[in-house]
Amino acid sequence: MSRRAKQRRYFLARSDEFWLLCITMAVVTWLFLGGMSVRMNDNGLDPVDWLLPGVFFLSVFAAHGLLVFAGSRADETILPVGSILVGIGLAYQYRLGGSAAIDIHDAGKLVLLMSPLVIAAVSILFRRNRLEWLRKPGWFWVVLTIAIPVAMLFWGVDYRGSRFGPMRTTPAEYGKLAALLAYTFILCRYGDSLDKQRKLFSAEANRAHRLISAVWIPAPFLYAMHRDLGIVLISAVLILALLHTATGRRVYWLAGITGAVAGGWLFRSYVSRGAVRFQAWLEPFDHPADAGYQIIQSLFALFHGEVIGRGVGEGFPRKIPLVHTDFVYASIAEETGLLGSGLVLFLFFYLSRRAMAAAGRSESLFQILLATGAGTLIWVQVLLNVGGVIKLIPMTGVPLPFISLGGSATLVFSILTGWILAVSDVRDEVKRSAPK
Repeated sequence: MSRRAKQRRYFLARSDEFWLLCITMAVVTWLFLGGMSVRMNDNGLDPVDWLLPGVFFLSVFAAHGLLVFAGSRADETILPVGSILVGIGLAYQYRLGGSAAIDIHDAGKLVLLMSPLVIAAVSILFRRNRLEWLRKPGWFWVVLTIAIPVAMLFWGVDYRGSRFGPMRTTPAEYGKLAALLAYTFILCRYGDSLDKQRKLFSAEANRAHRLISAVWIPAPFLYAMHRDLGIVLISAVLILALLHTATGRRVYWLAGITGAVAGGWLFRSYVSRGAVRFQAWLEPFDHPADAGYQIIQSLFALFHGEVIGRGVGEGFPRKIPLVHTDFVYASIAEETGLLGSGLVLFLFFYLSRRAMAAAGRSESLFQILLATGAGTLIWVQVLLNVGGVIKLIPMTGVPLPFISLGGSATLVFSILTGWILAVSDVRDEVKRSAPK
């Protein structure tokens, strides 16, 4: 192949991804300009205001270049979807006055700007079956899954209803990664005993059930002691999704739904914080000055957004306390309406769907479970956050992936997206190496 042909082939590599990223950047630019108009009217613009989107755009296209240079054949839609979600998060944190949390001079917060590069780097690091490296220290992940909530119990710091680690990190977010790897390892090793072709309650299956329960139960129990209902629910859905994927048995979902109903009743009846949250959910207008205030303001924002929204920069998001954390979706809905907020949900659904598609094309059980678990973590956390905002379920306090303020959560979901991208690349490698 001539040098000119090689240059042309290099330029055209991942071209669909490139053009999707261009569309992504156009949308993020529009959102940033809306936020800048608000800042200009309030306090005037600062040079850092222009630097934030500039650094993010460089990160996005550097991530694309990294994938091209590495010869990646992974799904070309995953990086654009992850990038636009992070871009929406950055633009709205800036719009809501949270730019101090993404200060360009704070190295610890640069993860919010560099997330696309994290996604690309993780996918390259673990492609070509290198994801199997994560399976080898399996018992380490099991120990870490339990050690994180234990450490938080003794050394964590309570702040506004959440428990933080050093430098305001949220170790529970990293606990999700450890839990996913631990459950995947256990099911790869002992899941054969639970296959739907075997008896569900045989001696071998019962041993496997006891072992899986011994690995799963301690962490949610410890998180419940922290009063973190969100991570308990996420952990339960994650293990059920992985059990169903590994065994093909739907009975686990039935057992899980029964347990969720019983757990919700116990939480409401015997935990004071649970009673408050259920009151705020069921009867917010009976408590307009305290427990129901946030959800009432959120409902007003959703109502005023209507179909097309007030316009970016035209809403009143600061009427919702701590809007940049749990209720950022309400601000998006107010300013972009049903169309914009619905598009955000579609992007999350699409990302989870691509995770399941990558799992379906893989030939490795570990990678199938890893991609399925990553997609499940993303979609379940979205449902818990958005469901609380729109009053579908009680508010659990989990952040909206990529969009709510929080460097730990953004880093964790960037790693999960990188794993999904790596799994989608593995299948291509298998196809190329297979004999014709």
